[in-house]
Amino acid sequence: MSDKQKNILSITIVAILGFVAFLLIYGEILDPRYDAWLLTAGPDPVQQYLGWIMYSVADWSWPIGLASNYAYPFGIAVSFTDSIPILAIFFKSIRFILPQTFQYFGLWIAICFVLQGVFGYLLSSLFFKKRLAAILASLFFILSPIMLFRLGGHFALGGHFLILAALWTILAQHNKISYLKWSLILVVSLLVHPYLLFINLFLLLVDLLNLYFVRKKIGLKDTLYFLVFEEGLIFLLAYILGLFLTGNAKAPGYGDFSMNLNAIFNPMGWSNILPDLGIIRYQAEGFNYLGFGTLLLLFASAVKFFVKTNLKQFIYKQWPLILISLILILISISHVVAFNFYILFSLPLGKFLSEDVLGLFRSSGRFFWPVFYILVLSSFYILKTLKYKLALLILIITLSIQFYDLSGILKQRGQTFEGQVFRETILTTEFKEASQNYQHLAFYPVIPHKNYMIFAMFAAQNDISVNNGHFARPIVGQDEYLANQMEKIQAGHLDEDTIYVFSRDADMFVENLKMEDHLYIPIDNTFVLFPYYIK
Repeated sequence: MSDKQKNILSITIVAILGFVAFLLIYGEILDPRYDAWLLTAGPDPVQQYLGWIMYSVADWSWPIGLASNYAYPFGIAVSFTDSIPILAIFFKSIRFILPQTFQYFGLWIAICFVLQGVFGYLLSSLFFKKRLAAILASLFFILSPIMLFRLGGHFALGGHFLILAALWTILAQHNKISYLKWSLILVVSLLVHPYLLFINLFLLLVDLLNLYFVRKKIGLKDTLYFLVFEEGLIFLLAYILGLFLTGNAKAPGYGDFSMNLNAIFNPMGWSNILPDLGIIRYQAEGFNYLGFGTLLLLFASAVKFFVKTNLKQFIYKQWPLILISLILILISISHVVAFNFYILFSLPLGKFLSEDVLGLFRSSGRFFWPVFYILVLSSFYILKTLKYKLALLILIITLSIQFYDLSGILKQRGQTFEGQVFRETILTTEFKEASQNYQHLAFYPVIPHKNYMIFAMFAAQNDISVNNGHFARPIVGQDEYLANQMEKIQAGHLDEDTIYVFSRDADMFVENLKMEDHLYIPIDNTFVLFPYYIK
């Protein structure tokens, strides 16, 4: 076999290994007709599934990424429901041939496993000359705790193969900017989740700094042309997706959803070996546990590295990667620096910095992900210094330790999603029959926490718009609109084509209405009003 054929075979093997790992952990969720696992898995999966359902039944509009029937009358970009636009747009385009019940999130998780293995192998092959070693090393990426953590609910954010693809593009030998690779990485990242785009933009800077300053392979004009091209491409795609139309990219929360200083060795329930350590509130968002097998390799590699390496020369060659990694670490930790349960110090930031600037990086603990994978790669350093058979043996042992360390949570993850049954029982026959005469459904004063998904799913399945939902970013002008609508209701004015669902304060809303003119139905903890209903 030629080297090319051997490489294709190796990639095929790791792709199969990734798919087998998916099947062993997740099993039946690949069935597109099985959606009970999404409807019973908590608010985040429900948000993403409902985003897809509402988008799939909405009329095509411009921008094409807009679900005009959701957050009505504003509409919402499907990106802001975390519904993986690249798949949502594709499957919407062939909706007419799909079954009535259809979910693609199981398929997406399988894709993540497969491509995580492929790009994990490509990265590892830069470090290992022997393909078998690179294949085994790719399993550390397939069993990545931070990817698996995200694939427990934030499915779009499980697309870590895009980060690996960016790292591979940086580390592979090249003498010019790759327009094709970077364009694909950035475009697909935005079509999956904006956070992946932000992260990969930082990694793009590593490549440009390295080619321009360190290797001196490109000039200033080449760099500027490339940046203008990529910026134009990203803004065009963002416009097509509807990101500028309704959503506000900025949001409060920077400093809350951050990373604790103990992150890489704090398992947060993911280890069979290490005890859990403390975090401050909301820092589960900064989960970045390496796994015990990787920690062992990383410790040994760090000792070997500092003993054998000329640090000055290493820093000179790798300063772009080191610099951007430090920036990502600082963003991840945020201005609220904590270790275990204790806040060591907090830097004062004004509203402009904390919301208008750093609000783009609200869930800042995620920005450590590239550094996480750089540490995984760095942990292989010790193996390069050993004889091949010994290195292979150590790789197998530490991989076994890694699997054992994570095995408890992996088993639990599969059990969480399998064999689920969802039965909607609260919507009465009277409600369903009455709803046929209405075009819109509106929640006031807030979304009912308990039964929101039941009402919204019913609306989506019956071509009824919904005025509110759970979105990744606030909608510009929506709060003012909802407040005006509530004043209108309290004054006794109702829209005759709208079903009103009052989650609380129903007495206040209906006190100026002639209730004999309307149908009202109490459903669980909500009060549903059908204006001017005639049987």
